[in-house]
Amino acid sequence: MIDYGLTNNYSSLFPSVENNAPDDAFSEVPYEKGFQLLYHMESLVGEDNMQTIIRGWIDEYKQQSANYT
Repeated sequence: MIDYGLTNNYSSLFPSVENNAPDDAFSEVPYEKGFQLLYHMESLVGEDNMQTIIRGWIDEYKQQSANYT
C-alpha cells in the first residue's frame, strides 16, 4: 500500500486497468485486501458458516468465467 500510495488506483481491490497494461496493475494489494475481507467475514459468521457460504458460492458459479465488471 505504501509503495503505491493509499489513493492510487492500483491499491484498490478492483483496480481499473483502462488505458493501462493489466500487468502494471498486478500486485499483492488486492490479494491481501481480499484475504483480510474474507478473514473478517469469517470472524463475524464463524468458520463453519463461512465454509458453508463459500461452498454454496462455488456451487452456484462453477463452470463459469470469472468477471469483476
